[in-house]
Amino acid sequence: MREITGLPSGLVNITIMDFDLVEERNLDRLIGATRRDVSLRRTKIHVASREAHRNATADRPRIRVSDLSICEPNGLLGALAHDIIFCCVDRPWPRAIINTMAYTDLVPVIDGGIAIDTHPDGTMRNATWRSHVVRPDRPCMVCTRQLDMGQAALDAQGLLDDLSYIAAAPDQNPSGQNVAPLSISVTAALLAQYVSFSVAPGGIGDPGPLQYVLSAHDLQHLDHSSSAGCMYEVADPEARQSG
Repeated sequence: MREITGLPSGLVNITIMDFDLVEERNLDRLIGATRRDVSLRRTKIHVASREAHRNATADRPRIRVSDLSICEPNGLLGALAHDIIFCCVDRPWPRAIINTMAYTDLVPVIDGGIAIDTHPDGTMRNATWRSHVVRPDRPCMVCTRQLDMGQAALDAQGLLDDLSYIAAAPDQNPSGQNVAPLSISVTAALLAQYVSFSVAPGGIGDPGPLQYVLSAHDLQHLDHSSSAGCMYEVADPEARQSG
């Protein structure tokens, strides 16, 4: 996960949060990571910070790193100090925490993800990726079906198996699943949501939940709305104001 108050495209304050090490199997999906980083057991945030400094266009970029988890009290406090969060986590427990922050602490979250479907023989059937801004007046991750609170509870107890990006795929070898060829498209979708949210081209603002369907090459506006019983977002704006 990356908490960001700035990007090299003009903003200057960035915090990168992750606690994983660079591994051999990560090298084809981490920009700038090398075999030397693996042998030196460098963290992903070390590599990300190095590449961010190398490519920053701001005069005096301030790029900080944190090896904490958003699920730790100090990690959560650090995240709350930011103006906006890019959510790049796939586990339901941290996603539940970030989802809550968007409404209780009014920290907008740029969120997205990818899923790949396969035929029984393992060949690709389809791939879809989603992007959306999580904030008041927009449906939360639960209402957009991007978060299952039952899975979040299991994950918090350490009872949830590793999640899969690729549905119905055959048993994985030790290299694990790799969606790197399409992940850049997800990144572009998140950045487009960020620009729409922060700049509001045409005075429109963020477009709401979007989904790209690879097989049909179709960008769809998803008709999600906050449910009346949503524990995060009240569907009726007047009810929210009166509350």
